[in-house]
Amino acid sequence: MGNQPSSLENRHTGSSGDWARLQRKLTAQSGRAPSRKLKSSSQESLRDQEPQRHGRGTERARRPLEAPTPVYIGQPGRAVPVTSREAVSRDVPATDVNLSRAAYGLSASVPSQSSSMIFGNGRVTRDDFIPLKTLGRGSFAKVLLVRKRDTGELFAMKILSKKAIMARNQIEHTMAERLILGNVQHPYIVALRYAFQTEDQLYLVLDYCSGGELFFHLKREGRFPESTVRIYMAEITLALEHLHGRNIIYRDLKPENVLLDRDGHVLLADFGLSKLLQDHQDKAMTYVGTVEYLAPEVITAQGHSFAVDWWAMGTLMAELITGLPPFYSTNVNLMMERILKAELRLPDYVSLEARALIAGLLTRDPSRRLGTGPNGVMAIKTHPFFDGIDWDALLRREVPAPFRPVRIDAPLDSTDNFDISFTEEMPTFDTVAEEERVRAKLLQKAALERKHPTPPSSTPANEALNALDGNLVSWTKTPGKVFEGFTYVPHHGG
Repeated sequence: MGNQPSSLENRHTGSSGDWARLQRKLTAQSGRAPSRKLKSSSQESLRDQEPQRHGRGTERARRPLEAPTPVYIGQPGRAVPVTSREAVSRDVPATDVNLSRAAYGLSASVPSQSSSMIFGNGRVTRDDFIPLKTLGRGSFAKVLLVRKRDTGELFAMKILSKKAIMARNQIEHTMAERLILGNVQHPYIVALRYAFQTEDQLYLVLDYCSGGELFFHLKREGRFPESTVRIYMAEITLALEHLHGRNIIYRDLKPENVLLDRDGHVLLADFGLSKLLQDHQDKAMTYVGTVEYLAPEVITAQGHSFAVDWWAMGTLMAELITGLPPFYSTNVNLMMERILKAELRLPDYVSLEARALIAGLLTRDPSRRLGTGPNGVMAIKTHPFFDGIDWDALLRREVPAPFRPVRIDAPLDSTDNFDISFTEEMPTFDTVAEEERVRAKLLQKAALERKHPTPPSSTPANEALNALDGNLVSWTKTPGKVFEGFTYVPHHGG
């Protein structure tokens, strides 16, 4: 779509003592990043593979926040390694987890399930679905395109290994994702249809978005015209407005997590990093997100709230228009420094209206950021960039999408917008490969822990490996309670 934008790579390279202290405080790994993690085609961000950088032939890494030296989980005063998938709000031993719906303020919407209902309540089980295609793989989950036997409906099924989740200390995030998805219904948020579990696995059954990830199309096109970006940003604004109205911070807005349905409308997916606040004055304190989209207050650990989503939207908007996030660098520390200090620079072809909106969303002071002032989201919706948008019609999905990602004559089970390396795999319900991938990562961490000057007698990686190689009963006395409340069946019967 037109000429490719110039790289914003060499913008701000200064450093300071304050930044050096920040580098030590954050568990950030300098140098070349690990491969960019691919979000599963299934509407869930299973980032595990590095795409090329928007058709430019160079790699663009989604940088996880990783510790350069071993960090011991649960040790007071020590930070926890954080990746784009592994944001940690607190470290909770599997035996101490108590993630009831009431704890998330969601008890009124979905009744609690007894433990006897968790492992199959006679209404929905794995046997009710036929696997058709593999759509994606990730750290401890994979996603399949499935067909429900009795109705013929198509869904995306995310399958998670319990052992891998527990070994990687992801119980709380997994349960938070399930509870939020089960209590949020919106035209521009992916819908959870069923959730159930077996002794070894968890299953999330979601709407199948055959348009694939927005990143898939951005990579192919390089950048989008502003007329296209206007509709995408407007739909995302409505989705974020809905989440914030329910005290939910999304915290992972990026092209991989924005899916397109068959008609081309956006759907936000992957709520594994989302946070439910007690009220609008509450703040989250953890390092969470993907580096390109981190707000300054997350990097500086000042505590953050809903404003981080508006910052991420400004970053995403700039990326869709220019082809790159505005503070992008292949060096993660430099990228964070730019987010904190660098001047916002955009190519000349960006319109004045788009520049103004991006600048307002990328205001470093969260109290002054567009969307968080006294006018709230109305300051965004009434911005000149959105002139001509009928917000009520948009909410009713009456505004046509910018383009249709799936051919009109394509079959409903088309996977043309997904990575062929996945779709050609034999689709199976097992998660052996995911558990092996977790084991390989834990072995690497254990090797680093052994090199620590004063390693504890029992390190987190070794304990996690023991759990992964053993069985759930040997690791926790109450395996049935760890994921209690995961089951979800719509009240209308689906």
